[in-house]
Amino acid sequence: MNTTNRIKIICEEAYVESIWIKQLLGGLTKELKKRRIACEQTFEAGKISREDNVCIIGISNVWTEEIVAKCNEAECVPLVLSCQSQRTVQGQYHLICADIKNVAKKLKEEISSAGRSKIALYGANFSADLDKDRTSIFSQLISEPSGIYANTGNLETCFRSFQPKAALYDAVICVNGYAAISLVKKLEKEKPALLENLAIVSFEEVLKHSKYNQWISLVDLNLESYGAAAMAVLEMAVMRSDISVITVRMNAKVCDISAKDEETHALLAEETAYYEDPEIIHMAKIEQLLRDADDMDHHIIAMLLDNAKYSEIADSCYMTEGNVKYRVKKYMSTCDCKTKKELLELLQEYLQ
Repeated sequence: MNTTNRIKIICEEAYVESIWIKQLLGGLTKELKKRRIACEQTFEAGKISREDNVCIIGISNVWTEEIVAKCNEAECVPLVLSCQSQRTVQGQYHLICADIKNVAKKLKEEISSAGRSKIALYGANFSADLDKDRTSIFSQLISEPSGIYANTGNLETCFRSFQPKAALYDAVICVNGYAAISLVKKLEKEKPALLENLAIVSFEEVLKHSKYNQWISLVDLNLESYGAAAMAVLEMAVMRSDISVITVRMNAKVCDISAKDEETHALLAEETAYYEDPEIIHMAKIEQLLRDADDMDHHIIAMLLDNAKYSEIADSCYMTEGNVKYRVKKYMSTCDCKTKKELLELLQEYLQ
C-alpha cells in the first residue's frame, strides 16, 4: 500500500446522504486535498489490486463485509471508517471506529454530576446495525429493563410508548439526532413542563438551526477528524509491514448535561425502512437544504420566515425577483414541497 497513489473510497450507496457518511467522507476528502492525494469515489468495489489504497465508508454490516471480502480476495487490506464501537464484520481490514464505551462512561458521569439517575434510551431501531451497537452499550445505563423505547415502525409510535412513562425519567439518551428532535417537538406540544425536567442527549446534531436544539445536549463523535486518523493509519501500514491490522478508537466530546445553548444546537431493506418514516424524511430534507445553502440562501430563508415579499428580499440581496424566485423553487425541490406555502409551513415547524 502506497499512500502517494490514488485512494479509492467506496461508500454505501443506500446511506450516502446520511449525516454520518457525509461527515466521514467530508473529513477524509478534506485531508486528501490537503495532501494533494487524488481519490476516486465509487459505490462498487470493482477491480482491486493488492497495491490499492481502499477506504470503505458504510453503515450496515452486511454491505461492509461484502466489500471487505472483495478486497481480501485481491490480497488488499482496506481501511474501514465506522461509526460503530468495534469490529463487527469478518475479514482482514484496518479500522477507525468510535470509542462508544468511553462515551457511555463519560455520559454516565455527566448525568450523575447533574443530579440525575433515571435514564431512558429512546428511538433505537433494532433493524439498524448502528442503533443496535449503541443500544448494546447504553442499555447498561438505563434505570430499568423497560427503559428502552424502540422505534419499531416510526417515531410517532415510539413516542406513544414513551409518553405515558415520561415523568418517570430525568434523562433521555437518544441514539440519533432525528429521534432527539422528534422527542423535543412532541414533548413541547403535549407535555411542555417535562422539558424543564428532562436532560435530553443526542449522538449528533441535525437541523442545526432548529429551535428544538436548545433542549438537547450533544455527544460530538467528531467524525470529520477520522480523515486525519485515516491517513495516519495508512502511513503506518506502509511503514510497518509486520503489522497485520490496525484498530483506532476515536474519542468523542460529551457536552455538559446541565448546560443548554439556546443559539445552536433484505437486511439493507429493513434498515433503510427507518428512513421511510415521513417525520424523518421531513427533517432530513430540511437538513439537506441547510447543509447545501450558502450565506445568501440562509439570508433568504430567514427573510421568508419573517414573511418578507419577493421584492423585499430582492432589494435586501441586491438581486432580481426572478433570481429570488429561482432560489426559492430550488428550496421547494429539495424539501419536496409543491408550493411556497408548503415550504414555509415545513420550515416554520422546525426552525421557528
